[in-house]
Amino acid sequence: MEQLAEAVERFGDAALRAKQAGYDGIELHAAHSYLLLGSFLSPIRNHRQDQFGGKKLETRMKLLLEVLANIRQKVGEDFPITLRIAGYERDPGGRTVDETQRMIQPQPFDTLNEAWPLVRSEPGKANLMSPMM
Repeated sequence: MEQLAEAVERFGDAALRAKQAGYDGIELHAAHSYLLLGSFLSPIRNHRQDQFGGKKLETRMKLLLEVLANIRQKVGEDFPITLRIAGYERDPGGRTVDETQRMIQPQPFDTLNEAWPLVRSEPGKANLMSPMM
């Protein structure tokens, strides 16, 4: 749990550094399940048995929501946050479009960048797939 709390702080600190460096906003990448935030959102990848995991969308979203809240607290309301997220996972048992719609209401971010679901998972491995399939 300490590592997750540290990760939340690091996301917020990085966004603050971007603001201080003169950037107009940030994009938080949670689109694919081979990255940290995307892997927590995926019911296929997230097998945790604590407050951040399981089959319930609300627990899988917890890390992302904590990261977004930390970023917002550090950068303020006047610094845009874009959330990049896959609309769904192609794999059986993956996150559905309906779950994604529930995730983005209410919006704890300013804009949404929907990414193609590029990863097809198999137990123990991930394979990149062409978005044109």
